[in-house]
Amino acid sequence: MAMWVGFGSVLRPDLAHAALGGEQAATELQDQGHDAVDASMPPVQRPRALTTTEPVVVGPSEPVAATPAPASPAPASPAELPVAAQPIDDDSGIDPTVSALPAPRVHSSSASASGGGPTVHRQATPMSKRFSHAGFTVDARVGTLGCFRATCAADRHGARPGLRLDGFIGGNIRGWVDFGLAGGWGTMEANVAKGTNVLTLYGLDPNVLQGALAVLAGQALGINFASLAVNDAKLRSAQAGPLLRVHFIPRGRFAAWVGTGAYYNLFRGRYDTAGGAARVDFHGLAVPVEAGFAVHVHEHVAVGLQFDYLWTWYGLANLQQGAQAFTVPVRVLDEAAKLQNASLRSQLPQFWTFGLGLRARI
Repeated sequence: MAMWVGFGSVLRPDLAHAALGGEQAATELQDQGHDAVDASMPPVQRPRALTTTEPVVVGPSEPVAATPAPASPAPASPAELPVAAQPIDDDSGIDPTVSALPAPRVHSSSASASGGGPTVHRQATPMSKRFSHAGFTVDARVGTLGCFRATCAADRHGARPGLRLDGFIGGNIRGWVDFGLAGGWGTMEANVAKGTNVLTLYGLDPNVLQGALAVLAGQALGINFASLAVNDAKLRSAQAGPLLRVHFIPRGRFAAWVGTGAYYNLFRGRYDTAGGAARVDFHGLAVPVEAGFAVHVHEHVAVGLQFDYLWTWYGLANLQQGAQAFTVPVRVLDEAAKLQNASLRSQLPQFWTFGLGLRARI
């Protein structure tokens, strides 16, 4: 009955006041009986949902607020139900209950292997572009020319490095090999003391050489070697012949190579003498050993540096003064030099070059 009164007080507070008077006495007697029985029996734990709540008597000026019945425990569910996201006070205009989808993850290996799914295409940057090196090739180079050995020494010609021009025309095979024709021309300044005899600059005694050549030729020479006193001197060098290069990088932005070949070689000394203009030429062979490196600034154009060493061998000498000239093998001059305990071949110059080159491919 007390339970019904309690629920009634919630529904109709005015009826609860009328019923409380008669029911209160009955409730007290009933509670006393329960207490007597409970004292002789072991305590029984009741579920919280069956526990009753005593009604609260309030004055007529205030409504009676009944204690709400405890909610029955929710049955355990095997799977947790999704909970709706709580709305967030946000003025951005985006629905907060909608969660952002994660970005798709692209696996290039699996996608390409299966043939499906998105793939990522990377465009080659200018620095990684694979330029081809094969094709018709033209080189042009400008730099400096120098020489060494006794003929170029300070006590002889005193040669100083000068201008050098080089060129190459040929083809590149599959990016690995260059083959073609190459050539170069250069000049060097000389610092010769005035009055020095031309032949002395090559380690030869003019008087001894005059007599030796007259004996070998069987007649007097048309040139008087004693009159070849120098007032000024200039040196020239020229080479030309086939050239083979081997590249280390067959394609790409960079190019690196080494090369060699077989050149015709000319070393010329031009002199202003007391008897007129004179010229001494030495003809022979040259074997270049070169190394170069270049960077492509365009698909068909590269800029680079190159160093050459020219090993030389001389077989023929020609001496000319005015209208008089004679040609003699270097071997003969070398035999005459041995009469003075000297060697002409070992004193004739060898060369080096270094320059900036422009390489074009078609």
